[in-house]
Amino acid sequence: MTSTAVSPRPASTTAPPKFAALTWFFKQISTSLQLSFAIDRTAEACHTPRRNEQVESALSHGYELHAWAAALCAHLSNVVFPNWQPTSTSGADGGKGHALDLAALRRTDIFVPVLPILETGAEDSPQAEGSQIVTIASSLEAPKSSPVLGLGDIQNFLRLQRATLDRRVAAIASAFPPPSSASLISAAEASLVVLATHLQEILQQLHDSVDCIEQMLRKQLVTAVGRELSPRDFSKYMEYHNQKLFRPAYKPQPFCFAVRRPDHYPEGTVSIEAEPAQAAEASVPIHTLVSSAATPSPPMSFRLSAATRVLFSGERHLHAHLAHAFEGETGDALALTARARQFSCFMLLLGAIGPNATFEPKHAIILQNKDELRIPLSLEQ
Repeated sequence: MTSTAVSPRPASTTAPPKFAALTWFFKQISTSLQLSFAIDRTAEACHTPRRNEQVESALSHGYELHAWAAALCAHLSNVVFPNWQPTSTSGADGGKGHALDLAALRRTDIFVPVLPILETGAEDSPQAEGSQIVTIASSLEAPKSSPVLGLGDIQNFLRLQRATLDRRVAAIASAFPPPSSASLISAAEASLVVLATHLQEILQQLHDSVDCIEQMLRKQLVTAVGRELSPRDFSKYMEYHNQKLFRPAYKPQPFCFAVRRPDHYPEGTVSIEAEPAQAAEASVPIHTLVSSAATPSPPMSFRLSAATRVLFSGERHLHAHLAHAFEGETGDALALTARARQFSCFMLLLGAIGPNATFEPKHAIILQNKDELRIPLSLEQ
């Protein structure tokens, strides 16, 4: 309600156009009006019925068309239709509202002819009388031994879709004002909402059906292998393979080292371990290619204070680690682990190598009496 007789909204407005490219869809129809879509199974990029260039292109264009249909429905339902409110039960609007059932436009009772159905040993259904709705090229017809539904089943599905769609449009025409009327919401706008909604259902069902077939093949593959392989399984295989590939002096070794003073028992261990996939599993050190100094190296030093430097010496190793991960997944989570033995103590420094045989520590901690430290490592991949 406003204090003036003039509506705050403009008398007329023009919405920006919404475009949808249909070129790709029309290219799938030959000059003789036959469907000619096919997957090039000989292409190197063709991996599965879902992962190939042709299906990826179809889903990409279908996604764009789905977005256009959703934008059309949103504009009509959220921008155009709210300008004409339903009739007020109190009569405050003077009977200028409408009595239309807009909720009926959201009913999904139109048959969607896109279904992931595969059936072996079944004969093609006889086609109903009447002209064919769709024809396909003879080179694309499925053989009799194929589990794909035949052309007769496809024709029957499309006829059922047409019948339910005709009934829905007829119901809208009888419940809404005719398009020739001056009504803001007529049968034309209502039919647009219904058709755009049905188009979204078809495209969404197409995407879900293709994913369903892909998931079915994946399930069959997992069943044939016996288990679902993980990056950890592949790493174990590579560890076994590397034991045969490399000479003993160059074989990858577990990253696990004892912390000890000369001629003394170890004070503890330092290792880099892969986090277990399940709580019941134990952490295991990763394997690295190691290059160790052959001769005693000169001592290094780190600053303890402005006037104090500490000299230290010991074995020096350079490690290289090759992590394995599947596409779209991350590899094993790694953690730096330090453990101290009972009645033992040592200090762990983390930092970088500086100039002139210096070590620049960033972090330090003292471990003693069965202390265990785990620091997750964030690796750039």
